[in-house]
Amino acid sequence: MTANRQSLPPNAGKGRKPGVPNKTTQACRDALVEAFDKLGGVAALVKFGKADPAAFYKIWSKLLPREIKAEVTDMTREERLERLKELIGVGSAHGED
Repeated sequence: MTANRQSLPPNAGKGRKPGVPNKTTQACRDALVEAFDKLGGVAALVKFGKADPAAFYKIWSKLLPREIKAEVTDMTREERLERLKELIGVGSAHGED
């Protein structure tokens, strides 16, 4: 071993364990929670949403997952098409287009 190698801590280079948040990320989250509470919490958020729904939902949309992986396995393609035809027929029978 070289002298330089001996001066490193025993866990050098191993990184964080999976699932442990980055300290900076956690500090930012904690600060946001504190600011949220000081700005009025949920009540203030509701007030903001009522005052400016477009801005509220723009922010909301950024918090939603971008992609949802799902698979429908309880109906075949033909069964889904048949069900859609039934639903369209129900809408047409009630005068809906």
